[in-house]
Amino acid sequence: MRLAGVKREDTHQEKEALAIYWILKGSDPSIVPLRRTLTVWALTPDDLGVVSIHGTSTGANEGNKTHIWSDVFTQISHTPSNAIPVVGALLVIPMVDLLLGR
Repeated sequence: MRLAGVKREDTHQEKEALAIYWILKGSDPSIVPLRRTLTVWALTPDDLGVVSIHGTSTGANEGNKTHIWSDVFTQISHTPSNAIPVVGALLVIPMVDLLLGR
């Protein structure tokens, strides 16, 4: 009897979550995961104010990161004139370590 109640509640919670976050489910390649996430929170690509990333900070990869983020924002229909700063964590963390004497 108790197990049946737990299973009913589990089914109810799953349906409720899918009703709220339905766009996160699936693997349609035409829907970028970032667009799915923005949709869940009723945001648009132009609502983004900054992007924090963890990069490799290698010279060879610097150009790649720029192109990748440009492609992502183009694909999610971000307005080109609305600049979004991209902050690389590896550029910040060593400075914090230096300031803390690590």
